[in-house]
Amino acid sequence: MEDKAFELLEKMYAEFNIKFDKIDERFERIDQKFEKIDEKFNKIDKRFDDINVKFARVGERLDKIDGRLDKADERFEKVDTRFDSLEIKVDSLKDQLSEFEAKTAAYHIETMSNINELSENINFWIDEDTRTRKDIFLIKKKLGMI
Repeated sequence: MEDKAFELLEKMYAEFNIKFDKIDERFERIDQKFEKIDEKFNKIDKRFDDINVKFARVGERLDKIDGRLDKADERFEKVDTRFDSLEIKVDSLKDQLSEFEAKTAAYHIETMSNINELSENINFWIDEDTRTRKDIFLIKKKLGMI
């Protein structure tokens, strides 16, 4: 009976070894699958790290662009201020030009009036001179000088 018990124990031991070997194989396959999953997670982590680096670069570029936009805004404000100043100067020049044109027109009218008056005076003096000569001629004629 001891032999049968021993054989039975050996048989059970052999069957347990086979089952444990199968379980070990399954665990090895599970470990391999976990290793593959770990590799995939490592690749994903690497990709996330790469993406984070790229996002950091994008963030830096956006900060630079934001700085440039701020500088551009400042420049536009300066240009806008200059345009406002130029508009004020142009308006002032327009006003001065209008005043100048008005004064020039008044001077033109006054000058034309003076020229007309001068022309009339010259015609008057020419007429007076002609009459005076005529009168002298008639006086000389009467006196018999001619």
